[in-house]
Amino acid sequence: MDPDFEPDFEESIDESLEAEFDIDALVDTLNDDDRNSNFEDPPVKRRKPEKLTLRWKKKNLELNAQQLAFTGNESLSSDILDLDTPIQFFLFLFPPELLKRISEETNLYVVQKDLNSTFRVSETEMRQFIGVVYMMSLIQLPRVTNHWSSVLDTPVIQQTMPSNKFEKIKQYLHFNDNTKCLHRTHPDSDRIFKIRPVVDALNEAYGKVPLEKQLCMDEQICSTKALC
Repeated sequence: MDPDFEPDFEESIDESLEAEFDIDALVDTLNDDDRNSNFEDPPVKRRKPEKLTLRWKKKNLELNAQQLAFTGNESLSSDILDLDTPIQFFLFLFPPELLKRISEETNLYVVQKDLNSTFRVSETEMRQFIGVVYMMSLIQLPRVTNHWSSVLDTPVIQQTMPSNKFEKIKQYLHFNDNTKCLHRTHPDSDRIFKIRPVVDALNEAYGKVPLEKQLCMDEQICSTKALC
C-alpha cells in the first residue's frame, strides 16, 4: 500500500447526505397530512339511562265505613230538570256559546287562508254541520259523498245541507286562532291548543251534572296497564 495515498472523501460521500436535514419542513408536512385527512373523531358513546327499580309494598286496602260513605250531592238542578227534548240536552252539554266560537274561528281561518274568499259559516250552519256528522256516525256508508248520491242517499242529510257546503265547512273547520299558538319548546306551550276552547267548554258543561253514588269505571276512564 502506498503510504502517500490519500482517499478522496468528497467523491465517496453521497450528495444527499451532504444536504442538511430540515426538521421544520417535515413537521409542516405532517401537519398538512393531518388536516387533509378524512378521518373524524370517534362518536362519543352515551350512557343508557338507568332503569327504575320499582318496589311493591303490601298495604292494607280495607277502608272503614266513614271512608266509603258517599259525600256528594245527587240532586239535579232546575236547569237539568227542565230539559225535555234531545236538542235541549245537546245544547246543554254543547252550549250555543261554543257553537258561536267555532263559527268565528272557522271564519277567521278562511280569511287567514284567502283574503278574497267570500265563504262564511253561520252559527245555524255550524249546528247543522255537527248534526250531519252525528247522523253520519249512525248511518255509515263507504264514502261521505254517498249520502248525497242518487243510489245510497240519506234524505235527511240532503235536506239539511248541500254536499259542497259540508265539504267547505270541513275544509276550514277550526276551534282556535293559529296565530296565537306557541311553539312546542315554549314553557307555556299547550299540546291541545287547537281544541282547547272545546275541551274547556265541554268540561265546564259536564261539570254541571252531579256525580251519582254508583259509577262505572273501566280502563278507558282510569288509565291502567292491567290486562283484563
